[in-house]
Amino acid sequence: MHTSWGTIRDQLRTHQVITIVLPEDHHGRVLTIRKATMPEPEHRQIYATLRIPPEVMQPVKAWHDSARSDEKNPKS
Repeated sequence: MHTSWGTIRDQLRTHQVITIVLPEDHHGRVLTIRKATMPEPEHRQIYATLRIPPEVMQPVKAWHDSARSDEKNPKS
């Protein structure tokens, strides 16, 4: 693979991290899960060349009071 770091950055820009917000539980809390999407073939090739595992992050789960949820408190 012969390319510039700028090109690699541009190609990896589409490998995204998403946040999933699940509905309130019976305690009025919401569960958020933050995780990476599945890497596409071009991402996998770059990660393999750089010896980076294709799963770039483990899912992160966190409970929040529903009052802190963006859906309940939209920004003005």
